[in-house]
Amino acid sequence: MKIIITLAAVIVATFTASAVNVIPLNFVVTLSVLEQGAAVTNGTVITTAAPTQYKAVTKDLLNLIASGEYYNGYYPSATFPVGAKLIFQNDFDDNSQSRFIVTDINGAFLCDVSDIISLQNDRNPAINYGTYNSAVGAASKTAFNYITSIYFDNTDAGGVTQFYIGGKVTETSSDAVSSTTHLTTTTRTLKFTAMSGSGSDDVGGLVLTGSVAASGKYTH
Repeated sequence: MKIIITLAAVIVATFTASAVNVIPLNFVVTLSVLEQGAAVTNGTVITTAAPTQYKAVTKDLLNLIASGEYYNGYYPSATFPVGAKLIFQNDFDDNSQSRFIVTDINGAFLCDVSDIISLQNDRNPAINYGTYNSAVGAASKTAFNYITSIYFDNTDAGGVTQFYIGGKVTETSSDAVSSTTHLTTTTRTLKFTAMSGSGSDDVGGLVLTGSVAASGKYTH
């Protein structure tokens, strides 16, 4: 499979978590690919074909990842089961502990795939605004703007594809307290806007633009 120009991803997760700082986000990815065209020469004139364009989805990305993890001996099969999901376990308090994993359709852990795909935040300093209330049971709503990049590289796992795509992220977090159970439901969202990047595969260069949306909520 080849990759990439326009990345449109929706990440949605609803769950109950015991650790309020760790949020699993389910990546659902749609890619539109722009790839370098081939060049031919007659000795004096070089003619380069127009870029190739095609689409790829989450399943295609998971196929690349499964092949790579099998090649490296981290997963017992070159394919993931039908319905497998690409999950970003986002630790908002310590991003160094965040990781990408793959789960089956029911959410059972299959493989840590952070050696192939990763996310890097430049959150210092982040621009923040909103209201944070540290009192127990109090409602809060805050937002942050910062820069982040998504990296994909399977070249050390028997593959030929590598790319990054980065840009501004708006992260929001809000708490709502139930008047009956007194439990707090925390909702967090990520919106990646005006992202761009580049990469390569076995044919040639890749140019990327796109956006990602993410959300997750849990009760604690």
